[in-house]
Amino acid sequence: MPATSLFGCRLRQLSSDNALFYGLIAVVQVVWLFIYWIGIAAFSRPQDCPPGVKSAPQQWIVVFVLLAFFVGQVALTLAVFALTLRGTPLEPAAKRRLVGPLSSAYLLSLPLNAGLLAWGGWVVLAGDGACWSAGQKSMPNSIMFGGFGVILGQAVGILVSYNQLGDVEHGNTWHSVTRTGASSMLHLIGSFGAAHRGPGTVLEETVTELQRLMAGIDGEKTDVVAGLACAALLQEEAAAAGVASAAGKGAAAGAAAESGTVAGSAAADAAVVVELGSSVAGKPQGLDATQKWGGSAVSAAATAGSTAGSSAGSELLAWAEGVCSGAAAAVPTPGGAAASAEEAAEALHWARFATAAYGARQHAWRRGEQGGCAARRQVGRLAAAAAAEGAGPAAGWPSPPSKAQRRDFAAARELLGPGIVSYHAGAEPRGLLPHLVAVDSERRAVVLAVAGNWRQPHAVPQATAALPDWLDSAVRSGGTAEAGHAAGAAAATPSGGVGGNGSSSWVHKDSLEAAEALLAELDSRQLLHQLLRPSTSSGGSAGAGSGGGEAGEAAAGLAGLDCAGWRLVVCGHGLGAGAAALLALKLQAMQLAPLSVWAHGPPGQLCSADVACALGAACALTSVVLGDDASPRASAASLGRLVEQAVVGLARLRYSKFALLAALAAEKLGPRRWRGRWFNPSRALRPLSEAPAEALAHLQRFRDWQLQQEEVGGVQKAGSLPGRVLLLSRAPAAQPAVAARGGSDETASGSAPSSEQADERWSAAWAESGEVAGWGVRVSANTLTDHYVSRLLSVLRGLAQQGTA
Repeated sequence: MPATSLFGCRLRQLSSDNALFYGLIAVVQVVWLFIYWIGIAAFSRPQDCPPGVKSAPQQWIVVFVLLAFFVGQVALTLAVFALTLRGTPLEPAAKRRLVGPLSSAYLLSLPLNAGLLAWGGWVVLAGDGACWSAGQKSMPNSIMFGGFGVILGQAVGILVSYNQLGDVEHGNTWHSVTRTGASSMLHLIGSFGAAHRGPGTVLEETVTELQRLMAGIDGEKTDVVAGLACAALLQEEAAAAGVASAAGKGAAAGAAAESGTVAGSAAADAAVVVELGSSVAGKPQGLDATQKWGGSAVSAAATAGSTAGSSAGSELLAWAEGVCSGAAAAVPTPGGAAASAEEAAEALHWARFATAAYGARQHAWRRGEQGGCAARRQVGRLAAAAAAEGAGPAAGWPSPPSKAQRRDFAAARELLGPGIVSYHAGAEPRGLLPHLVAVDSERRAVVLAVAGNWRQPHAVPQATAALPDWLDSAVRSGGTAEAGHAAGAAAATPSGGVGGNGSSSWVHKDSLEAAEALLAELDSRQLLHQLLRPSTSSGGSAGAGSGGGEAGEAAAGLAGLDCAGWRLVVCGHGLGAGAAALLALKLQAMQLAPLSVWAHGPPGQLCSADVACALGAACALTSVVLGDDASPRASAASLGRLVEQAVVGLARLRYSKFALLAALAAEKLGPRRWRGRWFNPSRALRPLSEAPAEALAHLQRFRDWQLQQEEVGGVQKAGSLPGRVLLLSRAPAAQPAVAARGGSDETASGSAPSSEQADERWSAAWAESGEVAGWGVRVSANTLTDHYVSRLLSVLRGLAQQGTA
């Protein structure tokens, strides 16, 4: 919300509803006032000073003027703190308009405070001590000069909080070092004693990018956090409305058998609601998503029209109601065919290769409840054992291995066994992801596994239409007539965007850069040629090189390994999954072997529809989506819908921002009986017809900006996941499912899974890629943790064991 401006400088930590900052300052000032009263007022005796003492009048002034000043400063800070608790986040002018002037007065009081303390210190030092108890000046003198520490602490608090609320730009090292303390602390706390762990996420960078999408709301990072909490409430409310609507339809169907008249009337009303929902959201909405919201949209629109005297208010509320009903898309109900235990076992098998590519990090993530130090010692023992055996990649190391590389290889070997041909820990300057090449003798397959990125991709996925030649030609040919037909259909849709080649093709930028870096590394070593086509590669065919350098060394190490006639399997996780999928077209063009691709948790905005169709036609490609994982759900379109839900949720919020965050903290950290007491839609959200006028004004500014962006940039891209999609979702309590079970594949320490992990119920089903593209980003406690490879392995193992239990 609006920040305090002083001499043209906007201070975000002094925003109109940053109650936490003012609360901490008030606590510090109250403690200091108590210390001052004890140390100065209680020890001073100006009335006992002899008449000729020179410092007596000054002492009277400094003691009680400073006391009055500190009392006034405390009252000022407490007043600002109380004002920050008034109103909702989108009511800064109506409820908190005095916060800005009072914040400026607080800032101006700091230098005045310093001057008075300096004067008081001089008075104490200049006196003869007769006016103090027992003639001692050390106590009041120490307290006077100690007051400068309190002022310095407040100034440092202002700078630190400003730094934490400042923007974090993608790729800015200074920002990532100095402005990411909150996310690091949250990840440390969340990982303590957790059954599943993973890499930390730079939440500040994600919040910065989402903050820029919340145009019309002059907010800071805590406003985005509050908006995401409101989006979670909207999604919960819309999902509950969908369940109630489905139950209502079942009851209506039963009643229709007894009363045809009532059923006909209800059907007519439902048709009106569906028509309203379709016009509001700009796309067809099912009865489940709009039945509850239809009646309130009509009443809210009528109220706004009678109050404002125009149709603008009714249009705004109708759009907002569509956002509320559309939030149900973030909580989809799988409707595809159920996946078998054998299919889950196949996904688990290739997920282990993608996990092994992370090296020593995946061993630490899979340690279960084992401590971090114990996990590092265990990796050290594995590396020492591998060195004692003389174990290493079959093709040798591309360069003399470091200690870290040996630890990475030992951790991957512990998970996969001795079949690793080559391991590369990645090279950040070149954008090369960690990857490995292994042989799977049991399935007669050569496996290329690619790990995800150690750097966080952009929160808002970036697409590029500048396709390299090898990808552009493969998409143009389409592989099949079906692919060409899909490319033409995609070109006719506005969501594709026009690329530089005159088509609608585009791909995920970070995935494409990772794929090109990996392709260059594969070309330099020629491992796949030597494994799958040993006869042609030894003869110096195209692409195989002259046999010298790295390729020659690899050939010497692979002299006794012939995989001719085997298939090629490419698997990856996260950004590595996106790179693996895009590489499919290039590898298929090489015609080395029959190709299969397994993409676990790939980026949601991976490619346009024509590229997805070409990828699906080129090979057997399977995308795996786990629970609420944000990675495969995130696209420009889905994130746009998430921001809409956040802004509309803030407009409907009953709480202040501090109260909302306190309710969220009580939900997560409080006892079980507090769950759902304060953080629930019925208590936290109000109907749109009761939203404050100022909140609706913010909502209108956001909507106007959104329409302007659509006119300039067109409709936001909705990405496609290529191939078939295996959806792993948490099953409702009444639905038969399987609990995620731990084991040697999931916990490197062999410890038993936690009770929370054992209680989770999961189901597996097949879904269409177009269906996944229409989903929204689910805001929940599992949005980030469902991307962890340890959870992926645990869930797949439990589903695979379902058939053998």
